[in-house]
Amino acid sequence: MLITAPTLAIYNPEKPMVVNSDASSYGLGGVLMQQHNDGSWRPIAYCSRTLTPAERRYAQIEKECLAAVWSCERFDRYLVGLPSFAIETDHKPLVPLINTRPLTNTPIRCQRMLMRLALFNANAVYTSGKNLHVADTLSRQPLRTTTDSATTLQNDITAHVNFISSSWPASDEFLERIKDETAKDERLSIALNYTANGWPDYKEDCQLGARHLYQARSELSISDGLLLKGDRIIIPATLQKEVLGRIHQGHFGITKCRERAASSVWWPGISKDISDLIGKCCVCQEKQSTHEPLLPSPLPQRPFQQMAADLCKHNGRHYLVVVDYYSRYLDICFLSKTTSQAVIGHLKKIFARHGVPETLVSDNGQQFSSSEFKAFSDFWNFQHVPTSPHFPQANGAAEHAVRTAKHILNQDDVFLELLVYRTSPIVELKASPAELAYGRKLRTTLPAPQNPSYQSWWTNHPSIPATVNKSTTIIMVRDIFQTCLLVTLSSLNSTDTKLPPPQLLFLHQPSPYLPTPQQSFLPILPSVHLMALQHQQLPLSPLPLLPIVLVQQPSPAEVVRLKFLCDSNKGIKYMAFDQVAIV
Repeated sequence: MLITAPTLAIYNPEKPMVVNSDASSYGLGGVLMQQHNDGSWRPIAYCSRTLTPAERRYAQIEKECLAAVWSCERFDRYLVGLPSFAIETDHKPLVPLINTRPLTNTPIRCQRMLMRLALFNANAVYTSGKNLHVADTLSRQPLRTTTDSATTLQNDITAHVNFISSSWPASDEFLERIKDETAKDERLSIALNYTANGWPDYKEDCQLGARHLYQARSELSISDGLLLKGDRIIIPATLQKEVLGRIHQGHFGITKCRERAASSVWWPGISKDISDLIGKCCVCQEKQSTHEPLLPSPLPQRPFQQMAADLCKHNGRHYLVVVDYYSRYLDICFLSKTTSQAVIGHLKKIFARHGVPETLVSDNGQQFSSSEFKAFSDFWNFQHVPTSPHFPQANGAAEHAVRTAKHILNQDDVFLELLVYRTSPIVELKASPAELAYGRKLRTTLPAPQNPSYQSWWTNHPSIPATVNKSTTIIMVRDIFQTCLLVTLSSLNSTDTKLPPPQLLFLHQPSPYLPTPQQSFLPILPSVHLMALQHQQLPLSPLPLLPIVLVQQPSPAEVVRLKFLCDSNKGIKYMAFDQVAIV
């Protein structure tokens, strides 16, 4: 291009611009290119200069960053005010350094350079070195003079480096020790050489002693013989134990010690070393507070028996969130005022819809701790359980419901999203909140087959005995494995009674028939129409609702027994009938 394009193109700010920059060990080069209508790139301006003695000691990434920043400043009359332009470089680590990396994670010299680059709307792009022949040639044959702007930039960078180094919490004597030990450390010596002269393109090409620093190579720099990662000193292995002791002075916790280390020092694995040190510190272990084991709350036996309430704020509006412990059924109410009266008003609506709970759990907010709310709980006959102040974990159900509510409130159609939540199966329970609460599936926007009536299912089932009346009444029973209907283990006559399978259901007439001891039945309680067994090892997750059949017996000496062998995924898996004589 230097030969075939002896004249510069006319600058047009409407056309795409790109800055090619490159740095050698002794010079910088840059060229401003402009794309024309035929797709070709033509030069607008060239620049080059020789590095100063101090700049020649920069790390390679610092030289590349200096080339990009200095080139942009040389072409500032063309670039300032442009919506965007690209900086092409053949140094891959420079691309994230300019585009995405936080300023605090960059080498200290690059920090000051990037501050000056903030004047431009630049975006770094990697390109192969063979495509940067113009900038590469200029960097290898630079002008022998140093411009005033270069001197100003160098002084600016030096002042920034001195400011950062003066803030390191270490004496000059200790810094000298670090410098000496760094020079003696074989692994850090290799890293110093790579940082000064450039790292290999691939980790496998590095010497083994420096591979542990390869991932951090774009953040490494050298200042006065010290190897730095960003603005933190890399401590050689011989001094790491001593530095750990200084970090842990005062016996603060892991987080505080890590924050102290992040302000000045670094080495690979420093976070783990801090954790191990504190874990083995006798003083810290003696002072460490013990955590009491969590006390699980008793599981409610039916829907809306125990509920939790909490207030949340979303997009400047306040809401009351109420959740049922049993079914996880969720209600969200907008609060125009965050007063006890407003909260009580919405709770009354919820209780009128679902019934009054036995227990309501909430935090100690002023809405729930007022005398007005105390009078409300007494009159409506429910127990209000306030949790510990400033300890939201004690009301975990409500806190989780608040997170769910905020997700719902973020949607465009809040009510549709609330319906989706209520009808989505809970993974652990294989049933939705609506099914657990109401014993049926709610109709949604998803297509679904119509549920066949249980009457037709019962009438047309091929395994129904001929002696059974086809007009038998169908009774829907929910919460079979939570409430266990009306019979529990306390109704057993003997604790060593051999128990039948937990899915066994009994149907009989109101008369108090009593099975013989040889039959594996529960004692039948008087005036109980339907009973089920609560097994000690019964899983707590509820199963789908079962159609329970109330059978008209042909004679008082016979009873019909139904077995439902069920699982939570397929519903009724097997059903069989037999008639058992009662003695």
